[in-house]
Amino acid sequence: MQGQPAAGDLLARLRADGSLQADICATLEIFADSLPGPIDRKVAERLCAIIEPSWSEHVGFQKSVIFPILWRSHAGLPLVTFQIDELHNEHVSVTGATHELSEQLDLVTTGTAPNVNMLGYMLRCTFKDWRRHLDWERRFFAAAIPRTLAPVDLDIFDRWLTTHPWPIHFAHETNKK
Repeated sequence: MQGQPAAGDLLARLRADGSLQADICATLEIFADSLPGPIDRKVAERLCAIIEPSWSEHVGFQKSVIFPILWRSHAGLPLVTFQIDELHNEHVSVTGATHELSEQLDLVTTGTAPNVNMLGYMLRCTFKDWRRHLDWERRFFAAAIPRTLAPVDLDIFDRWLTTHPWPIHFAHETNKK
């Protein structure tokens, strides 16, 4: 990494993550809409490969970077602490749902015929809760994340970036701005 990241880099990373999560939700919805028709095993394989790792990265970024910045910048404000606790609880809930869904999709990829009604229901419940969470999170972060980050906040982000580099596509997109 060349130099320390800027506050805009943090916000760009947050937007890129939100965009990826929204794309996954859209794919889950399209997959659910295709049922009870023939199940596309290739889509199930791609979803299996990305759902849990992308969600884990989403949660890890917030737990390691965003939440500490919010705690520092809003120290002593019970409402912010409450909202962070609620986000954590939702992260746990969505993590459970993505794990259960991944298990079902994994069965699909191995050729096991699922109960398509149950699979469709799981897909819908998962993407609806995921989207609701992302919408609430986006609104909360838009209001709560400081536009100018303190050096300690930039250090937190920089340390996180050393083990979580930008995916090549996103790195090129952010360098164009």
